[in-house]
Order: sequence, then C-alpha cells, then structure tokens
Amino acid sequence: AEEKPPIAMNLVHPRPVACRTVMQAIADALLVERKVTSYPLPLVPFSKWLEKLESNAKDLSKERIPAIKLLNFMRAIARSDIATRASGEMDIEVAGMASCIRVTAVTERVSPTMKELKSLSSADAGQWVDYWVAAGMFQ
Repeated sequence: AEEKPPIAMNLVHPRPVACRTVMQAIADALLVERKVTSYPLPLVPFSKWLEKLESNAKDLSKERIPAIKLLNFMRAIARSDIATRASGEMDIEVAGMASCIRVTAVTERVSPTMKELKSLSSADAGQWVDYWVAAGMFQ
C-alpha cells in the first residue's frame, strides 16, 4: 500500500551551511563579481547589524528600509545570536538554527528534491545577488 504523506515536515535544509560562510559569499559577490560596492563589506555580529537597523529606523520609512517591518522578529534572532556566541558555537546557520532540531529524514523520504539537495554554495549567493541587482535593489 502507498504510504500516506505526513501531516507535517521539517522544512530546513538537510545539509546546512554556516551563516558566516553564506554571508561572506554574498559580500564577495557584491564587491568582486557584481561591483555593487567598491569596498569590502565587514561581517558583523547580527546584534550589531540590528543596532544599526534600529538606529536608522528612527529616521527612515518602512518603504526605504523594509526590514523595519520585521524588527521584533529580528530582535528574536539577535537574542539567539548573542546566546550562541556566548556558548562559543560559531559554526551556525542563519537565525541561530543550530539550536533547531534538524530531523529531515521524513522530508527527504517524501521529497526526492530534498533528498538530493546540495549544500548552499558561493554560486547560490552569486545568483541571489544577480537577482537583487536585476530587481533594482541597489539603485
């Protein structure tokens, strides 16, 4: 008999990559490959980035900086980032997902795509940046 699909699945990447690795690939794509910026972008802790966002949110509109709409969500991520850094765990996914249970066996069993999914790479980051450039994000 055919197996019934599960009621719910864990939709996390089955082969996670450290946040710093992904962010560095994006920074490299912005500078080197797409020339969106002429200087290297520093990688800073998420909490420091959030402080800067909150500071700018006081003077700018949600239309100018869409991330302002997500400040409460971003604050939760920052708390997770601070706790993770305090623990010494630096090989972490975006938003502190290392603390999330990564059980993907069921998802991989019902989804051949998830089962065969490769880890994110610098090529993926480059494609994201290409899309952002094409969408006019940096104008």
